Amino acid sequence: MNYLSEEEYKKVFELAPVCCVDLFVCHKDKFLLAKRTMEPAKGEWWFPGGRVRKGEKLEGAIKRIAKDELGISVKGDRVIGVFSLFFDKGPFGLRNVHNIVVCFLVYPVDDDPNIVLDKTHTEYKWFDKCEGLHPYIRRIFDWKYWVKK
Repeated sequence: MNYLSEEEYKKVFELAPVCCVDLFVCHKDKFLLAKRTMEPAKGEWWFPGGRVRKGEKLEGAIKRIAKDELGISVKGDRVIGVFSLFFDKGPFGLRNVHNIVVCFLVYPVDDDPNIVLDKTHTEYKWFDKCEGLHPYIRRIFDWKYWVKK
């Protein structure tokens, strides 16, 4: 499969919304966030996630992102919701980035997941509360309380 060059990818970000998936990784009544190293949301606690590649099914993106960003396998693909996110800062120094994000509820396959972060994150943490976090994260966290397990 051919991938966009950095210059082509930058042009996409300038001209159109980018389709992404976020992973609401639940384990023992906590959820995982990782601190981002890149824009958008650089330095913030955020869900693992990223863009969907052309020709890639959403389920494939979930598995790829979990493996690439966290070093784990996950199960589940329940859609929490679809969100339009707008950021003042984006990759490549761009402004006014627009992402269409499909957020999925997933669980680690292993009972004791060994998280190994990639270069897009500096640290991770299992949360059970969402005070002080980005409004998008709080919105997804609130979802946890009205969904039937």
